Amino acid sequence: MDPYELSCFRTIFNCTVSTLIMKFQFNRSVFEVPAQFYTTMFLRSFLGCFGFLAMTIALAYLPISVYTTIINTQPFFISILSYFILQETLLRREIIGMFVCFGAVLLIVNSKQSSEDFKAYDQYYILGILLALFQAFSQGLVQVLTRKMKSIHFSVLQVNYTFLASLI
Repeated sequence: MDPYELSCFRTIFNCTVSTLIMKFQFNRSVFEVPAQFYTTMFLRSFLGCFGFLAMTIALAYLPISVYTTIINTQPFFISILSYFILQETLLRREIIGMFVCFGAVLLIVNSKQSSEDFKAYDQYYILGILLALFQAFSQGLVQVLTRKMKSIHFSVLQVNYTFLASLI
């Protein structure tokens, strides 16, 4: 099963199960999303879909230790995106801590020892790193956009997200 097929199967299966849960457990309607959130919902679905696809491809080109290190930069992206999108505050010590941690991540990713495991994929190593960074960024943005729509019941968000993602 290639990454695209896995992504399609995941979203269609998730949409089906989420719809059943939304309808029978919470008795909610898929149409409960206010018009002001249509663009946010589409962007969340688009980024979530391509973030998952980036993950499945990046895992083929990177050692799992490097991949995991890169996607753990997600809190860094979430903090910055929350500051700009949700107007949440960031303390000076939080900013300093983020840069220290991000610097450590860069040291680990660029270490010669961790890249020796995948010599056969050296030409794709940079691609794997870029895809993993895209996944960390896009999934961070998905979480911020989900938080922005916190007034909508989670089951309605899940069904709309998976339905749109399966169309994408």
